[in-house]
Amino acid sequence: MQGHTDEVLNISFSPNSQIIASTSADKTIKLWSRSGNLLKTLPIGETIKIWNKDNTLTDTFIHHNNQINSISLSPDTKTLVTASDDYTVRLWDINSILQNTFFGHTDEVSSVKFSENGQKITSVSDDGTMKIWRKDGKLLNTLSAPINNITSFNLSPNKEIVVFGSDDGILTILNRDNRLQHKISAHSGWIININFSPDGKMFASSGIDGTIKLWSRNGKLRQLLNRHSGWVTKVKFSPDGKIIASAGADNTVKLWDINGKLLHNLTGHINSVWDINFSPNSNMIASAGADKSIKIWQRNGKLIATLMGHSDSVTSVIFSHNGKLIASTSDDDTTKLWSHDGKLLKTIKGHNGNVRSVDFSPDSKTLVTASADKTIKLWNLEKIELQPLQLNALLQRGCHWLNDYLKNNPKISEWEKEVCS
Repeated sequence: MQGHTDEVLNISFSPNSQIIASTSADKTIKLWSRSGNLLKTLPIGETIKIWNKDNTLTDTFIHHNNQINSISLSPDTKTLVTASDDYTVRLWDINSILQNTFFGHTDEVSSVKFSENGQKITSVSDDGTMKIWRKDGKLLNTLSAPINNITSFNLSPNKEIVVFGSDDGILTILNRDNRLQHKISAHSGWIININFSPDGKMFASSGIDGTIKLWSRNGKLRQLLNRHSGWVTKVKFSPDGKIIASAGADNTVKLWDINGKLLHNLTGHINSVWDINFSPNSNMIASAGADKSIKIWQRNGKLIATLMGHSDSVTSVIFSHNGKLIASTSDDDTTKLWSHDGKLLKTIKGHNGNVRSVDFSPDSKTLVTASADKTIKLWNLEKIELQPLQLNALLQRGCHWLNDYLKNNPKISEWEKEVCS
């Protein structure tokens, strides 16, 4: 899908997998059908104008007047909500009609999300607050604390508490009634990641200080995990809640039990590890590195496969929701699809810039990618031939065809003649 004229900042599937929303630094939102057709373009100027098919102006609405940072589609896909650097949150219907503008934040709004039932909206701002709104614009709650420069946050699975991390290493825990529960000096410097366990009883934080800390939901420190020797770039709980995986700038992936005991130190990457993800059944872990490789590990720490093929840093890796596929993106401008056991199925080309984000639709039939080339692209996996590439067989076959040519052509150098030897 091509249409944006500047960097694509955010992409999101609707809950039913039928609509994709994208936001861009070109100051537009675009809504796309699953088949890749552009449905709507919402300009982010001072106003938005709505026209009839006969080109007569029907209405004009005040619009965002700065960059949109986040977008979320309602569960019924009839409305969407946006967050902007203009300090506002705005609610739209699917026909691009502005329904409401939520005022209240006093700094850039970095994130916005619908609740699971679609009746509430949560926004997070650089003003150090999280606000919970009703769809009609009524402010239900403001979770605030003197938090400067929020670098990460996460909600517990039951939405009872929210944890903020900041660049000064402070964790702030608030309950749903906006009462400050705990403010903790947790890390030395920037907190990179916060993630809850699936049951919500504990959470993990990681930082540039090279540590991971496990906390009970009431803010009590349970364990300090300090076996990394550089930034901890990612920390994630397995879907079954029994294992914690961490990735680091020290070129390692580490697996821990939920009590903080180091189970396995996974070495093999020769540069920083940028991303990790568990398979849906928790039995495998995929890691992506600046060394251009993806590695697939069993949960017992055994390396299953090293996936080579990218020619630059691998920026992200993810399993499909059905666990059958792995997708990876890279600064080499490509997306690659692999079988769950590491066979290369397809190299997807089409972007003209670093591919920075990838996601599967919930039904695992569609892939969406976003790139620094200012485009998002939607790929129908049912129409892409996904067969293992038998590279050795292809090479042998080609050399068989070229054998006489390489031996007898006087213009072929001695080095070239050795290609198939």
